Amino acid sequence: MTIATRTQSMQNLAKGLGFYSPALGLAGGGGTAAAANSGLLNINLNFNSIGTTLWGTLVELQKPTGLGQTFMHGLYGIANGANVLNGLAYVYKIGTLVLTGTGNQLTHDAATFPVKRTRLGQASNALNLIPLITITTATTVTAPAFIIRNATGPSTGYVNQAGTAIQGTKTFTFPAAATGVGSTYVMRLEEGDSAVQDITKIDMQTAGSAGAATIWGMEILSVINTLNNGPAGFHDSLVGGLHMQDMAPAVAASGTATSYLVQFSFSSNSLTVQPLIWGATNS
Repeated sequence: MTIATRTQSMQNLAKGLGFYSPALGLAGGGGTAAAANSGLLNINLNFNSIGTTLWGTLVELQKPTGLGQTFMHGLYGIANGANVLNGLAYVYKIGTLVLTGTGNQLTHDAATFPVKRTRLGQASNALNLIPLITITTATTVTAPAFIIRNATGPSTGYVNQAGTAIQGTKTFTFPAAATGVGSTYVMRLEEGDSAVQDITKIDMQTAGSAGAATIWGMEILSVINTLNNGPAGFHDSLVGGLHMQDMAPAVAASGTATSYLVQFSFSSNSLTVQPLIWGATNS
């Protein structure tokens, strides 16, 4: 049955129906630090690197089969840098971007966005996603640059949090360095916009001599803060959130969205490695 209350969730835990899964985060090292025109924040997306090779093959954090609609979870994060915001999130693949050409270089995923789920009791609600770009083929010191718009016209590049089609004007410029594989940045949106429901075109203004990337939309499920260097943290959404978290991925408007359950970390320092254990109550 679907878990409807905190009491049911605690009863399931008492019956031994809790699910806890270890995950191995990104191997040592980190991505290339963000710059003023590349989002400023350093971000780490931790897929499960147990038994796979990042970034050509991606594996999400393990989940039990038959996930219901409401779950609690705990998250342990080990921070290797100060002032880190950690959490669990779904990332939905919007498309891939070639960094070595000019004009529109976005190849959109086959699924039709927005992705939708029931939120706060409202069914089939379009999700507002944080737009991220992850380097999958390293760049060189020549910094590629792009605007989220259609090069022809120019015209619409993304759909914002209000469902409005927007022609971007802000240039995103990669750091002036060889940008390492796995480096992830927040994409620049227009003033007043906080999220996207879809990205349709990306106009490459300056081509790099090498480089490719994946474009994600991130839905944050739950967060913890690690305020000092080294400690572990725990978050229980039964008592630390407004409601129990839905651990099933959202559904595309049509087709099947490519999604991964990941751990993320935003940091004011260099990218960090975040080993973790997460869990949910089975329905």
